[in-house]
Amino acid sequence: TAAGTAAKQAQAAASARGAAETAQGKAETAAGTASTKAQEAQTAAETAAAGGENAQHYYELTKELYDNASIQAGQSSEAWLDLSYVNNCYLSE
Repeated sequence: TAAGTAAKQAQAAASARGAAETAQGKAETAAGTASTKAQEAQTAAETAAAGGENAQHYYELTKELYDNASIQAGQSSEAWLDLSYVNNCYLSE
């Protein structure tokens, strides 16, 4: 009958509406999760960038200290050679 068909269609429409509302809720939840994950990824990227800058600064500072120590060691070695030369000259006289 027409009434039975209409009732079935109304029931199907109600089920479809419920499914659509459920899907909308899941989509909103997924969008919220995606937004949160994007924010977390951005924070992680910023932290990594800052860490990279700190590592670069540490490397440059360490290299500078090493270079200075090498220069001082070289100067000390030169002074030692000069002193040895003077001592050798003195001892050979």
